[in-house]
Amino acid sequence: MAHLTVEQEEEIVSDPTFLLVALCAVGNWTVEQITETYDLTLAECIECLTRLDRRRIIELQPGNRIRPLPSAYGSRGTYMNCEYRMTTPYQGTGTCKVSTGAMNQVHIGG
Repeated sequence: MAHLTVEQEEEIVSDPTFLLVALCAVGNWTVEQITETYDLTLAECIECLTRLDRRRIIELQPGNRIRPLPSAYGSRGTYMNCEYRMTTPYQGTGTCKVSTGAMNQVHIGG
């Protein structure tokens, strides 16, 4: 994937679960790591990964393996910037801001 559209960026930050799975997926987490670490069912995780695959952000491979695809700034110079602080190995908080102004609070873990 060469670019995220503004619509893709806004969709990602508008849904906390989708954002969490997207961050984990591009961070080379496995499906098992995502579902074991966070309160997500396998079906919820696969639904998010399928959405990411359709948008060419990742490639969901056989056996639910995740292959992040290269990414860059959005097609109109937009970008997404996430800052978070892990307070424990499995919990943290922060914010993600799209250059268009959309902002979302991120709560990682329980």
